Amino acid sequence: PGGKDYINYSAIITAEPLHDPDDGIQKITVTVKRSDKEVIKLEGYKVDR
Repeated sequence: PGGKDYINYSAIITAEPLHDPDDGIQKITVTVKRSDKEVIKLEGYKVDR
């Protein structure tokens, strides 16, 4: 999306394995910021089946 409503917003998405060695389970984190201030952080998990 574009437009003036989204100025100064950013989204950072990370994925990291939970175990070493990687067993197919990842923690996914999405952080939304506006002008470098955290607005919301969402965490979830992905599993390879």
